Amino acid sequence: MITLPGIIIQAKLYESSATLVYQGIGEQDRRAVVAEVLKQDYPSSQELTRYRQEYEITRSLNLEGVVKAYSQQNYQRTLVILLEDFSGEFLERWRQQQSDFYSMPSANFLRLAIAITDILGKIHAANVIHKNINSSNIVLNPKTGVVKMIDFGIATRFSRTNPTFKSLHLLEGTLAYLLNRQ
Repeated sequence: MITLPGIIIQAKLYESSATLVYQGIGEQDRRAVVAEVLKQDYPSSQELTRYRQEYEITRSLNLEGVVKAYSQQNYQRTLVILLEDFSGEFLERWRQQQSDFYSMPSANFLRLAIAITDILGKIHAANVIHKNINSSNIVLNPKTGVVKMIDFGIATRFSRTNPTFKSLHLLEGTLAYLLNRQ
């Protein structure tokens, strides 16, 4: 577990190859937060730049349907981002826990699909391309029905006048979600 000033860390929520994600609560304001920290003790300057960009893009998207970024701070030799905790679950994990997910009533499925589409429309209207839409980057609070997008780690600000690509030979995103399935 990590120790952050002013935050009581309660549990580890998730671990990826690059980050550790913890649930916590502010000591002063009692606000529930998610702390996402880079996993490597000595991240490269490129990883730190990408992580700062993730924070800046997430913070700039003050939109309903996008998790709020509260702050970014140094943690030992790396960085941590403090995010809104709205008691959501990764859509992928929630789907796996639902034995009747595939028999979900059409109205419920459509509400979820429309909410996700609406969020993506707002993100694109803010000139941001997420580039990694998948069920692990969509978070759902099943009790309230609130849906939010997370993980803007490879997102790009889109310039309508001069679009640029980092590399035409580099695949960014999740392959299964990029392929055209017929």
